[in-house]
Amino acid sequence: ALSSTRRLGNYISSENRLAAHYRLSPRLSSVTGYAFYALEYENSAASSRDRMQHIFSEQLRYLLMPTTTVLGGYRFSLNESQNAQGGSTTQSLFAGLEQSFSPRLRATLRAGTQFRSQNNAEQISPYVETSLIYELGSQGSTTSRLSGRLSGARTSGAGTYIIWTTGYSL
Repeated sequence: ALSSTRRLGNYISSENRLAAHYRLSPRLSSVTGYAFYALEYENSAASSRDRMQHIFSEQLRYLLMPTTTVLGGYRFSLNESQNAQGGSTTQSLFAGLEQSFSPRLRATLRAGTQFRSQNNAEQISPYVETSLIYELGSQGSTTSRLSGRLSGARTSGAGTYIIWTTGYSL
């Protein structure tokens, strides 16, 4: 059973993404994206954990081989929180690979650096992200995603954390 400090009550969670893919040449493409995430708790005692995040991204993709794509990108994130720490910004530079194993199964690996600014303090940390994606529907409308992120801060008192997520999206 979970401890009482982890029971925060009912909440509303929203994840919205919009991306525009541009084919610059037969092998080179660009993906410009925006994502919005929100989490709001019904319980006023848990409202300090409410948060919103706006992410703007740009990614260049180069088709190295028919099943392998080289990636490079930049993300800028505005993070708003109701807790005492307030908001923050995160900038990420990364490079990576995407490998297609079949028309429905693909894996990605991205690695780079994150720059986080919060309350006039800055952190620089390494960043690694992986994902394994299987498209369940024939049109790609339903996917199953297993992804993980590893980030370790280089400032005193901050440690390394790992986030693994799984889920289905329609």
